[in-house]
Amino acid sequence: MSSTYANKYKASKCIDGVDVCTTKVCATHTENSPWLSIKVSANSRVGFVAVHNRRDRDGDLLAPFEVWVGNNEGASSTGRGAVRCGGRHNPPTSVNPFVADCNGAIGKYVTLKLPGRNRRLAICELVAYKAP
Repeated sequence: MSSTYANKYKASKCIDGVDVCTTKVCATHTENSPWLSIKVSANSRVGFVAVHNRRDRDGDLLAPFEVWVGNNEGASSTGRGAVRCGGRHNPPTSVNPFVADCNGAIGKYVTLKLPGRNRRLAICELVAYKAP
């Protein structure tokens, strides 16, 4: 994760298998283009990624966002060898989870990035699913 807002909002909260929440979230400080990476098995083919958003007043913090697959933590550009899953996603807060199709992209990390200035990442869960 690009930063940690406070110890109770650490990255492990978003990979613990609990996908229904309002206060159990991981969160960054407000910063430019915050990100969260999860490690998958090396050379994994990622089929899709589910982003479980918050279901409270801060659910609107997520959009727009991007999902990337690559070999480096935090990688979010084709110049660093990463592949973007779809385009820039702008789901309504009523869509939960939001699923991004990665079409079998190969990598060791899946990164959720919130592009732009003065953004804060605060989600419930990030789950990557292998391609068949």
